[in-house]
Amino acid sequence: MIHSYLVYGLRITADTALPLTPIESSAIPDLRCTLRAEPGSVVPSTKPWYVSEWPAESGLPSLRIWRDGAGRYTLVYADGTRFDVSDAGRNLAVYQPPGSSFEDTLYYLTGPVFGFALRLLGWTALHGSTVARGGRAICFVGGSGAGKSTLACALCQEGFRLVAEDISALDTTDSVRVAPGRPRIHLWPDAATALLGERHGLNPLTPSWDKLYFDAKPRAGPALLDCVYVLGAREAGAGVPRIEPMPPRERLMALLANAYMNYLPENRWRARDLDVLSRVAEDVQVRRLVTRADLSGIRETCRLIERDGTEPRDRSG
Repeated sequence: MIHSYLVYGLRITADTALPLTPIESSAIPDLRCTLRAEPGSVVPSTKPWYVSEWPAESGLPSLRIWRDGAGRYTLVYADGTRFDVSDAGRNLAVYQPPGSSFEDTLYYLTGPVFGFALRLLGWTALHGSTVARGGRAICFVGGSGAGKSTLACALCQEGFRLVAEDISALDTTDSVRVAPGRPRIHLWPDAATALLGERHGLNPLTPSWDKLYFDAKPRAGPALLDCVYVLGAREAGAGVPRIEPMPPRERLMALLANAYMNYLPENRWRARDLDVLSRVAEDVQVRRLVTRADLSGIRETCRLIERDGTEPRDRSG
């Protein structure tokens, strides 16, 4: 049976059910996924095109990517899970190694691997979580652990709808919109406890990882982006949380620094990011959000963000 989905602005078909928003469509898909568990998939013997600088617990690079002369890519994670991407990102074959769970494979597939396919298919995305209420969508960007998902989940408890988690794919055809992503928010246990209490009842993303998932109410359709909040180092003491304006050049540099998979060595993708994100910096509010060093002020931060959406703001920085 072939399953059809719409995620990150892409029509996707898969031969296995996925935890994504299903659609009924007879249109030609943007991406075809074949999930077939095969033991001992062969890792290419040539030098990788890209090697992650972040090692896994095994000591192996968390991700290696090979590219051949025909534009085919092979992505291999440290646990041996392999993805072959061909036809300029339109075909994807998945190989699950022995001992790996299907949940682990799904995490790679519906997150970074689909994010990689977006790159090949001509999209620019922000490494950020986006929520919306009414006609206002806001995106939180920042490094790992900055609190993007925690803020998105807290605002979803206040009546916002989830647009995208971790990968916010941008459509700038006539305005700046964020395409809907996965309908789940990923939370560390301390964040889940702070937001939902000790008996939060959330399940782990995978059997091998402590991170949990929260099934949020998704927003239907792309969301018009109103503001990007850049999360930096948390602070203690008085004066936090606070929102600060950013000068134009700093806004663009912050967006480029948070482009999804901006570390990959492909100049044409970086040139596209510069073009797309320059428009975002011009058309969308980009502001710095400084939050508390702990999670005790998360509700206060939510109220600050909601008030910020009702006040007139100067785009000039």
